[in-house]
Amino acid sequence: MNISMNNFTFHNLVSPIVCLSPMDGVTDCAYREIVKKYGEVDLLYTEFVNVHGLSLGIERLFEEFQYSEFQRPILSQIYGHEVEYFYPAATICLMLGFNGVDINMGCPAKKVSDRGAGAGLIQYPDNAKNIILEVKRAREDFRNFWKDKKYSAELVNEYFIKHLSDLKDLKVNPLKLAGIVVSLIDKWEIDKDFITSEDRLTKLTVSVKTRIGYDSENIEWWIKTLSEVSPDFIAIHGRTLKQMYTGSASWEAIKKGVESTSIPVLANGDIKSHLDAKACLDLTGASGVLVGRGTYGDPTLIFNTKKYLKEGITEFPAKEFSEIKKIILDHTILFTKFKGERRFFEMRKNLAWSVQGFPNASELRKKLVVTNTASEVENILNNSL
Repeated sequence: MNISMNNFTFHNLVSPIVCLSPMDGVTDCAYREIVKKYGEVDLLYTEFVNVHGLSLGIERLFEEFQYSEFQRPILSQIYGHEVEYFYPAATICLMLGFNGVDINMGCPAKKVSDRGAGAGLIQYPDNAKNIILEVKRAREDFRNFWKDKKYSAELVNEYFIKHLSDLKDLKVNPLKLAGIVVSLIDKWEIDKDFITSEDRLTKLTVSVKTRIGYDSENIEWWIKTLSEVSPDFIAIHGRTLKQMYTGSASWEAIKKGVESTSIPVLANGDIKSHLDAKACLDLTGASGVLVGRGTYGDPTLIFNTKKYLKEGITEFPAKEFSEIKKIILDHTILFTKFKGERRFFEMRKNLAWSVQGFPNASELRKKLVVTNTASEVENILNNSL
């Protein structure tokens, strides 16, 4: 069956939607904030976080989930191979106020897939289905508990005790997790009324991001398998696990996935321009696209893509250095706000991506990739052109 592009009805979005693909080590809180501001992206995902570590309350992992109200709608993305840890991990995500929980079944990294997580789950279909069911169970329990209740720290404690106390064999500590979550909601300034609002409770989604196969394309079987437990939508990266990020993404395979299910499908892979997005959607019949590496140094790519898809605008002026400079400075300030100067070295790759194609870009890049503060970046940019 070929599905209409009007079938994505979640989070008040209308097809075709344009999303930022989650990328480990790239799409942190500052990156997402910039893409939301300059790209007006429809839907965001966090980087993926391990369910086992979350469930044990390893606090540094929780920081990978940091987001702002401005970034809504945003999905928390989790991964792992132990089915039993997905319920407590999803419980945490739901309490942190995300618009939905996405399950990573697409990461090709050896340290992830060799353990039967990420894209490795394609080889373990029963595990994959049970994981989706566990996350959906957590969603229903969350809805049932918070219906007609308002957020309070005391009720968060009650909620975690009620739903996680029987998981002591997994070394899950409900009160520890509740304390971490309450602290982060305050620290991140999350809208507490929205967390337990009827609007959010009714619209929470459980989704999957995956690939077209393990060592060869097997998308029809795989999408039909996932569809048996009815995730709300599925994002398909058009490569197998074996391909990693090499070769070309197969939009033809994504088309097979779309035609194999009545569940909305989002297409991912090799979308580097607004024209690519249109060609991919025309071929696959998907409900939207995820743009990943195409946003490196250019968050406005998503804005242009949306203008093209939804308004038919085809001409986009070349960016002036002043515009790029503003984006870079905003990004450095946000990065410092969310992660601090101690981790500024993580920002350097973004600086290198941002100055491609400009006069003296090579010399400028050499200076930017050794900076340690936002003020250093500003001084270099002010004296560059």
